[in-house]
Amino acid sequence: MLTHKQRAAFSADWRSVIDDAESLGHRARLISFPSMPSLHDVLRFDTDENAITAVCFRGKWRLWLNSEKTLRHHETPYDAEAIAIIRGWLNEIEGYREVAA
Repeated sequence: MLTHKQRAAFSADWRSVIDDAESLGHRARLISFPSMPSLHDVLRFDTDENAITAVCFRGKWRLWLNSEKTLRHHETPYDAEAIAIIRGWLNEIEGYREVAA
C-alpha cells in the first residue's frame, strides 16, 4: 500500500487508477532500484496471481501485464493512454477471475 506522501506525488488521474486497483484487491506499491538511478520508482499493482507494472523511463511509460493467462507489454508517452491500458488490464484480469470462479 502506498503511503500518503507517495500517493500525493501522483496526479488525480493516477490516484484514481491506484484506488480502483486497490478496491479490486491489488496491492499498489512503489519499487525502487538503487543500483539503477536512471530508472525511477516502479509502480506495481499485484495479487498472488497477477501483476501490472508501470515505469516511466526516458519520457515513455513502459507497462507490463503478467497474469496466469497472458504476458503483455505496452509503451506510450501519454499518461492518459497508460492509465487507460492499466484500467483495461484490470478489467480483463477481473473477467478471468469471474470465469474461473
